Amino acid sequence: MIRKAHKIQEKPSADVESADPVRVVGMVYDLAITACEKQDLVQATKAISVLQDALNIGERGAEGVLFRLYQRCLDCLYQGEYEGTAHTLRDLREAWAAVENQRVSGRKA
Repeated sequence: MIRKAHKIQEKPSADVESADPVRVVGMVYDLAITACEKQDLVQATKAISVLQDALNIGERGAEGVLFRLYQRCLDCLYQGEYEGTAHTLRDLREAWAAVENQRVSGRKA
């Protein structure tokens, strides 16, 4: 996934190269949200596709739900619904930030 995250940005940052996978997912959410705010269909689609590709679709649980949610975001983008897509991605990013914070807290304990 880190390699795919590099493809989203023209010049990958050192942060992406050195970040753990949980942080990289957060960075990809940030890229997707920014792209939606700029109404940049290409970059938003790339970022959401990276998120979608990172899922383990063999599972029927949360991964399947997220896959369908990302697909809905892509469908909305193709219809020009950037604001709604950005809102959904912000909600997911907020939830992902809680995962990041929990991991950091777990390391300190």
